[in-house]
Amino acid sequence: MSNSYYSDQAFMQLISDAIYYYKKSIETKDKFESQRFARTSILNSILTLEAAANCCIYHIDSSKRFINDIEKTTSFAKLDIFAKIHNEKFIDRSSSNYQRVSELKKVRDSFVHPKKIKVPVKFSVDENKYEKFYELGITFKENPHSSTKIDKSSTFWFSADAKSALESIFNFYDYYFIELLELEHIQVLGLLADVISVDGKENFIFHEESLERGLSYLGDIGIAQKFIKLEAVPKINTLNPK
Repeated sequence: MSNSYYSDQAFMQLISDAIYYYKKSIETKDKFESQRFARTSILNSILTLEAAANCCIYHIDSSKRFINDIEKTTSFAKLDIFAKIHNEKFIDRSSSNYQRVSELKKVRDSFVHPKKIKVPVKFSVDENKYEKFYELGITFKENPHSSTKIDKSSTFWFSADAKSALESIFNFYDYYFIELLELEHIQVLGLLADVISVDGKENFIFHEESLERGLSYLGDIGIAQKFIKLEAVPKINTLNPK
């Protein structure tokens, strides 16, 4: 087994975690904990975009220098380059699928490059308790993105926003991999899945069967997806690193 190796591409873990933490966000009764899980789900959904783009460019048959150069560009430029090489197509920037994920990129940028923002508030005070300030009613003005409806402030990210992020990425990947690139399911997994290669034979890994459970859960909550079909390839369901 001298030619054996493990290829860790992160995409499937991020997808699985995005689903998992959304589910946790709606199951907990603690409102603050729910928001923490929702934020984690949203960020994992967003990170899949960069992971998918990198998975694609690493499969381009070209020089290492070329790959290093295009690594410096944006995720959507990488996906466009791969589509152009694969079948002479580009992402339709006017489509709703693109508009929603492009908003997720803005959400990501505002989160990883935090700036001080001012959110208008209104106070309503119970006059009977005013002297002791027992009760203040505070109303915040929302500022959501137009397509995903995810607020521009992470303070106001909730379970519904995590679901919106999931819907956005799965709709985009269905469009990109199945409609635009016209790939078979085994080809999609060949691009995106973690792989253990043993003397030239590859097995795809889905960590702790969580992805299979997660994809089943997506159907239960009304999010349809067609770009991942796990039964298309042989797989190892459990990975226990030591």
